[in-house]
Amino acid sequence: MSKKPTFAQNESPIPASFVTGEAPVTPASPVVKIIPPEGFPYFSETQLEIRYSVDTPPDNPVKEVKVTVNGEIQPTARVVKKGRSVTVTLPKDDSSISISARNNTGWSETEFLRLKWDKSKENLIRPNLYVLAIGINDYDQIHPPLKMAVKDMNDFVRVVEKKKHAPYENIYVTKLSDKEATRQKIEDELCQLAARAESTDFTFIFFAGHGLKDNKDRFYLAPVDANIEMIRSSCIDADRFSGYLDDIRGKVVVFADACYSGALLQGRRSVSSLDMQKVVSEMNRAKPGRYIYASSEDDTVSNELPEWKNGAFTKALIEAFEGKAKAEGQKALTTVELMNFLRKRMKEIIKGDNNRKQIPGFDGWNEEFPLFTY
Repeated sequence: MSKKPTFAQNESPIPASFVTGEAPVTPASPVVKIIPPEGFPYFSETQLEIRYSVDTPPDNPVKEVKVTVNGEIQPTARVVKKGRSVTVTLPKDDSSISISARNNTGWSETEFLRLKWDKSKENLIRPNLYVLAIGINDYDQIHPPLKMAVKDMNDFVRVVEKKKHAPYENIYVTKLSDKEATRQKIEDELCQLAARAESTDFTFIFFAGHGLKDNKDRFYLAPVDANIEMIRSSCIDADRFSGYLDDIRGKVVVFADACYSGALLQGRRSVSSLDMQKVVSEMNRAKPGRYIYASSEDDTVSNELPEWKNGAFTKALIEAFEGKAKAEGQKALTTVELMNFLRKRMKEIIKGDNNRKQIPGFDGWNEEFPLFTY
């Protein structure tokens, strides 16, 4: 005859949850969902961002995530939150990605994503980007010195260098600051751009410094060794600069934050924007693929203040390159969208102070194209 089960004192053979009518609480494992990337199931980039979500009880957070590509574990294990993403490196072949997550209860079921390599884009030629960045604070003969021009140049280069593979294959940067930025050196580097850039490439030219006028109201970019008594022979006039741009193949984009030294006030890169806009038009000459962004137009001035940490024009430009110009659904920043952002953002920076009014100028509406992808 079988024995009846025995229980310790005060021990009930029935779970307490049944006695109270409450359902038993069992800690749940995570649930992973992969969000298919744009273009699914095809991919054409070897670096691909994969977005995913992880659902887990609030009191049982995820401790680890495991990602594999074609069965090989990727070095991405870490604590995550909902809506996270991971960038994986894929071969130029059909691939399988898996993601699983672990909390204190255990591992989730593995979620798989199978992708197909888009062979039609294997021969797509990415453009190279050539950058000539010039920033001059301390001139040999022009006073007072600027405060932010060299920093503007360095900050511009910093954000541009992040655009490799977005969409540029390679980015080649040359920087000329202060004593390096002589007329001879600037013209030598412009010649180098003409020799190197191909028809599929892009070229960015950034200039932060002084501009000068002669007695016939002609505009000149001022190198560090500009001689204010011999402007024509020591500076680069608009026609000469335009000639160098004509020789550069591919798309050429110029960002000019220039000033007149004669009207320079402390804390400003003063420029007669009517003249600057005239210069912009001269530089452009309606050549397809040439785009000029100038710091000012009409009767405005180009400003720089220490609290901005850049000139107003360059500050807005850098913010645009860092993603603040991105609207919902946009995949890239185009030439026209950049101009629209610069106008709006610079007004906010200057805050409508009549003493610091500034409106940027743009020439190159003959074609809109993306400068980079987000």
